[in-house]
Amino acid sequence: MAQLAIGYEFLNYYRREQDRQWAENRHIEIFTHFCDLVVKHYRESREVKYYADLLNLTPKYLCKAIRTASGGISSGQWIEQYVTAQAKRLIETRTTLTLQEIAYMLGFSEPTSFYRFFKRVTGMTSKEYRDRNDSSLEKMKR
Repeated sequence: MAQLAIGYEFLNYYRREQDRQWAENRHIEIFTHFCDLVVKHYRESREVKYYADLLNLTPKYLCKAIRTASGGISSGQWIEQYVTAQAKRLIETRTTLTLQEIAYMLGFSEPTSFYRFFKRVTGMTSKEYRDRNDSSLEKMKR
């Protein structure tokens, strides 16, 4: 009887371990698809619910999966960081574009929304970022 109990306990442990590994793999799969969707759709939406709908998940489950797969970084933070990286790239490389044009290119309906977003995420205005980048380029040219 004791051997049966030990065998049963081992089987339960094995099943729990399999479930844990399946969940981890599922979260990584969700994270990968989420990142692909952010790259494709960041101009259309910066809302977690939008991406959850595309993945046929609830926003709560998407957030849990992303946090688990990425070491605690939220899905909203991933979206913000990607949009911010794109904004910085455009500011740095498209010097002939106005900040207003960049805001529209990134999918912001109003430039002021972009200015507030950029300031909130980076701690500086998009103009300050451009000015700092321009002065760095000037120093490199000398």
